[in-house]
Amino acid sequence: MTMTIGHNFDESQPFVLIVMGVSGCGKTTIAKLLSEKLSIEFVEADDFHSQQSKDHMAKGLPLTDEMREPWIKALVSYLSQDNKTSKVLAYSGLRKKHRARFRRLGMPCIFIHLVVDQEELQQRINQRENHFMPSSLLASQFAALDSTSTETDVIEIDAAKLPQNIIAEIYTALDLRPR
Repeated sequence: MTMTIGHNFDESQPFVLIVMGVSGCGKTTIAKLLSEKLSIEFVEADDFHSQQSKDHMAKGLPLTDEMREPWIKALVSYLSQDNKTSKVLAYSGLRKKHRARFRRLGMPCIFIHLVVDQEELQQRINQRENHFMPSSLLASQFAALDSTSTETDVIEIDAAKLPQNIIAEIYTALDLRPR
């Protein structure tokens, strides 16, 4: 499932690694680990949602693209404020048109799509505490997820593995040097 795109990636230049996938796939865990290992800033996309959007999702209601727009604008604005510093972003990345907006930041973006089957995700979400996203929204997330299979800057990784194995696979795919 993993593809090597290291030939397009130069870690000596500023970049954004975007760890993406539906709720419960491990975006935040993997993005934080990458951030620590690479000694670069971690950005949590959920922190950029309005309280209104969080409340909407907490009621079991999915966001529309129109409702996502201020969130995407805020994320792109934040990331583009400093295009000289590398970052790792934990972000759902459901919509292809939204992923395209990150590609115009003025620095390379590599998407790491964490793929897990819906049954496994259901179990993970049900075990999660203190998160605004209920498991009832999982089906809507899968429905909103545009395929990444034709996007050359996306690495798809089986996220049913242990976090350290996922990190090792990302390092291999990007031809990163251990730190």
